[in-house]
Amino acid sequence: AARRAQRLSEAQQRALIERSPLAIGTMPDGTSVLEPNAAFLHLLGRPDLGSTRIPVASFVHAEDLAACRVQIEAVRRGERASARGNWRYLRADGSCHWVQSAIT
Repeated sequence: AARRAQRLSEAQQRALIERSPLAIGTMPDGTSVLEPNAAFLHLLGRPDLGSTRIPVASFVHAEDLAACRVQIEAVRRGERASARGNWRYLRADGSCHWVQSAIT
């Protein structure tokens, strides 16, 4: 029964992320986004990427990348529970958008 409840909980969490209007993805290695949801792909203008690993350096503006990496690493090392930042994300069409990002 516990396994069934866990599978149900995981399925509910996946559905919540997939259907969210907020851009969400996981970043287990700190360098790439895995399992981006549709809103994340839309933000980047790349719905064709699907669940591909997306390197952070490919969508964070070069001038913002160092600050972004500092925040990511602080969370990964456990120095902070979460971090927020305002960075420019690059879209497939070459435009960029300011994004407030939260890392947990």
